[in-house]
Amino acid sequence: FSGIAYASYLRCVSVLNRRYLELRGLGDIAGACGIDVSYLCRLFKNFSHQSPYQYYLRLAMNYAAYLLLQDNRQVQEVAEMMHYVDPLHFSRTFKKVMGICPSEFVKLSKCSPDAREGQ
Repeated sequence: FSGIAYASYLRCVSVLNRRYLELRGLGDIAGACGIDVSYLCRLFKNFSHQSPYQYYLRLAMNYAAYLLLQDNRQVQEVAEMMHYVDPLHFSRTFKKVMGICPSEFVKLSKCSPDAREGQ
């Protein structure tokens, strides 16, 4: 890929990677990238296998997974840290993105060989 559109896409990915914790939706993402929402969606459609919002959610839920494994945090606490008013909505989003509910994720991570090595 080359050209102005691809450079814009790469800039948007870079912005998302750096600022996903402070952004709260497509409008915020597009604003941070300095483009409008429809162009942002078109860029991701042309150069990625996912929408900008899916990319954003993946970054956010990966961070949420990291938080869940720190200091035995509860799902509700992580939901609040991720700015979700409803812990159930957070859990559904986490499961949709990660393929497993947050409580099962924590339980499985405690049983993994990597987790046992640290003990």
